[in-house]
Formats: sequence, C-alpha cells, structure tokens
Amino acid sequence: MEQSSAQAFLQLDASFVSGASRPYNWRRKQLQGVHDLIQKHTDDLLAAALKDDRLARSEVLLELGSVLQSVKTELSKVVKASKVSAKSSTADVLGLFKQRQRVKDTKNPAGVILITPHWAFPFVTTLGTLVSAYAAGNVAALYIPPTTTSSVADVLSSLLPRYIDQLSFAILSLPQLSKSHLHLIEALPSPSISALKVGKDGSLSFDIPPAIAGALHGPSTVYVHQSSLSKPGCSRRISEAQDIATALVQAKLAFSGESPMAPWIAYFDDEVYDDIATELVKAVSFIGNGLQSATRIKEAESAKDLVEAILKDGANALTSGPLYILEDDVTKISKRNIPPGRVPFLLISRVHSPDTAIDRMQAMPRLSAFYLFTKSKKFQTYITENVDSAVTVTNSIPPSLLVNPLSHTTAIEPVLSRDQAIISASAPAAMALSGPDMEAKLLHAIKAAQIKRLDEGAGTRMDFFDQVKLVYRGVQFVTLVGLGFSAWNVYKRFSR
Repeated sequence: MEQSSAQAFLQLDASFVSGASRPYNWRRKQLQGVHDLIQKHTDDLLAAALKDDRLARSEVLLELGSVLQSVKTELSKVVKASKVSAKSSTADVLGLFKQRQRVKDTKNPAGVILITPHWAFPFVTTLGTLVSAYAAGNVAALYIPPTTTSSVADVLSSLLPRYIDQLSFAILSLPQLSKSHLHLIEALPSPSISALKVGKDGSLSFDIPPAIAGALHGPSTVYVHQSSLSKPGCSRRISEAQDIATALVQAKLAFSGESPMAPWIAYFDDEVYDDIATELVKAVSFIGNGLQSATRIKEAESAKDLVEAILKDGANALTSGPLYILEDDVTKISKRNIPPGRVPFLLISRVHSPDTAIDRMQAMPRLSAFYLFTKSKKFQTYITENVDSAVTVTNSIPPSLLVNPLSHTTAIEPVLSRDQAIISASAPAAMALSGPDMEAKLLHAIKAAQIKRLDEGAGTRMDFFDQVKLVYRGVQFVTLVGLGFSAWNVYKRFSR
C-alpha cells in the first residue's frame, strides 16, 4: 500500500524530531547499509539503470564506485566527529575578570532532506546524496522525476528497506504527490538537494534554499600551456596532444554530456594550438562512433540554434556532432552568454601568452573548475595563484569530478547541517553592569588596554602638503646639523 506524500513527510518529520537520526552509531549503520547494498546487488542496480538506453555500463559502474568512496569518506568524518572534545580557553574581559571556558564547535542536522536526482547520474544523485544526508544525521525523501527511468525507483524501493532504517527515507513518484507538493517540487531542477519545513498538516516549505549543481559557480575552463607538449619534432609530441584532446572530448561526452563540471571553454598557447586542435577532431570522430547515435543526434540538435548564432558572429566549426568544437576569437569567447556544462559543444581559442589567458579567465565569473595542462612547476604555481576557481586540477580531468554533479557545490553542507558553538563556563562570573564603580573600572580598563604594534606610526596617509612640509623640515634639519659640524671643525682647527 502506497503512502500519500503528506503521510510520508509527516512520518519523516516525526522520525527526525524523535532524535532517532542524531546518534553517531545510527549514522554509521546507515552508511554501512548503503555500502552493503551496492556490493551485494551491483548487478541488480546495473540492470535497472541500463534499461535507460542513454546510459553506458562503464559510467554506471563508475557511479557505484563513487558512492562506495563517498561512504568511506563520510564514515571517517562521522567517526572523527564522534570523538571531538571541547577545547579549553580563558576569556579575559579587559582585565576586569577572567573565566575558564570550554568551547565545542558542532554541527546539527537540518531535518527532512528532499533529494531530486538526475537521470544521467541515477545512483550518485540518489544513493550518493543519501549517504551525505545520513552522515549529517538527517532523514530523506527521494523524488524520482519522470526523466529518470522507473526501474531505478523500483530497484531502490525494493532494496533500500532491507539495508537501512525504513523510517528514515521515503521514495516518492509523480502519482504519489499532492498538488501542493507537486507545485513545490516540480519547480526544482535536477539534481538538487534542499531542507524542508514540514507543517502539522503535511504542508511543505523550504527551510533552507536548495543547493543546485552548477548554480553557484561559473563555467569550467581549460588552459593548455606550451610546456604541456614536447618540442616540435619530438616523437612524444603527438601522443601528448592525443592525451589532452581525448581528456577534453571524453569529459564533454561522458554521462551523456550532462556533467556541469565538464569544460566549455579551452585556451591553447599558439605553440600547441594546431597540434591539439587536430587531435580534438580525431578524438570526436573516434569516441563519437561508440556512442548511442539516436541520443547524441538529439542532443546535438538541441544546441544547433545556439551554435549557428555563434558561427554567424565569426566563429569557425571544426566538428559538428556528437560534439561541436568551435574556434572563436579570444576577445569574444569569455563574453559568450552560454549556459555552462550541459551543452554539447566546446569553445576553443588560441592565446599569445599565459597572461592573455589569465586576463580572460579573470574577466569571467568564478570558475566551477579550472583544468590546467603544463609540465612547468614554476608556471603552475604562477597561474593557479591568479585564477579563482572552486577546484583546480593539473594535467587531468578526473572522472570523480564529472560523475558527481553535487560534490563540489559549496552550498550543500549548509543545507545538510547547521553550525553551533557550545560554550561551557567553569563558574558564574558575577559582575555588575551598572553603577559608578563599574564605570570607573571600565574607563580605567580602556585606558590601560595594550596591544602589540607591528610598526611605528599611526598608519594614516599624509596629504601632499604635509609630505612637502616634512621633506622641507628634514632638509632644514640636515642643513643645520651640517652647518653645526662644519663650524665645530673650523673652531677645532683654528683653536689649536
């Protein structure tokens, strides 16, 4: 018998309010349950996901492996958090009184978490996000949108109750949602994660604004420095260019091109531009042949109007589907108003120097990811200090970044938990806050307050005329001292 959405949310809220999800042992058991579920039912999960012909077997396995890694990471955090003890410190109020305090910084769970997965990452955005929610001590509702194949919801509905607390989660489908809930939930993009406030009648509102993949960062960008390839004529140069081109194309086409961390602008130094551009064309042809043609043609068609507008503005097309690669002018490329991530094309441009690439990237919003290819350690330090991004990766575009759309969204942690400082004083501090004696003590404490100084001077800047006056007085003083020494020498000479 299916629960109504109101009953499901009320039950989840009751489970959280009861405190069942707060103990660290409970959190560990849920994480261990997800780990066991994946290990024991890999084939079942894989078969359910592959009923969606848009998904690839290797990518689904990569997802499941990523969730197992998340379990391991979150388990270590839970164990560490369970052992955190308060730190002792002394509070000194202007020398009036001292009080011994113990301070403990902790995180409290947010409550009922709504998880909206994405069809291209069916397990990372369900089980993976569920792991993060449990590790923070929350309960969760999973809404499986119509874009995700129903077999994923079916297999999760069947397996999850066997491995985790049945009162800690609910799986909701479109028919189960009431009109009021549907109005709230359908407005959310996928993937997303949000903390809900559940009313006594089962009504919903956002307790914390949703965290959405890619919503808080700018685009992902690549820069290939001339040192990334060996010198012209070297036998390794072609294979090095192939490796970089393959990494770029795979990042754009992996997970049906849906990863928001995939690059959409690439800058190449003049010295390596032609080599890598040639290999990019080959890589699109080679990798594209192994993809589901019907799905990729549809994706390419969805970007056709946008691509044609860029071509009319002076860009040049190197490839056309399943991944468009467009050569563009460096002065225009960073100003293109293009949605980052989930678009089947890559803009590339040649730059005359590293500083040109840095200038263009600094003119853009903060980057979601910055992928730098270089063999020069000195240059690597220089450019990474001047490019602001949520994550910077050198000489690689790791699948771990592409597979989890929510892993580097900085707004996720505040959705799952709330910071709290717990201060315990050793004894009451009795101090009258009014009266002439207290005022006299405060005035004395203020006048007697001492701080360490870094240097002499007030730290204020003099205006031009004050500076001229200071120079004049300095010259005057030096002149007088010089005249005095001269007079003393003359006197000594003639007084012998």
